[in-house]
Amino acid sequence: DIAVDAVRAAARSGAQAVVADAGVLPLRDGIVDAILCVNFLDRPLFMRLGAYLRPGGSLIVETFTVDQRKLGRGPTSAAHLLEPLELPRLVAPLEVVESFEGLVDEGVEGGERYVARVIAVKGPDRAR
Repeated sequence: DIAVDAVRAAARSGAQAVVADAGVLPLRDGIVDAILCVNFLDRPLFMRLGAYLRPGGSLIVETFTVDQRKLGRGPTSAAHLLEPLELPRLVAPLEVVESFEGLVDEGVEGGERYVARVIAVKGPDRAR
């Protein structure tokens, strides 16, 4: 994460965490147990995330879809919005074990937003 507070919180929980630019992650392939990515979209990087995971490792992603534009707030650039059913394709060949795409409402705290989410797992024989 590039958010120092988030990294500190993760470190307090016992996780090893690093502050880094997502485009130049200081990681070797096959060493990460889990990756959590929220409200971030870098298509070339997403196609690479599976390589960082160990076999059995998990990738959890939630970010905005193009329908977010209907709400008149949030990202508007196509570079930052997922097309319909795009997220499962971006994380392939990881096995998607759960996915959702649509409107979520977190009430007063978070409000409404259009998102896509996946939980995907790296199989034992996956090179990526």
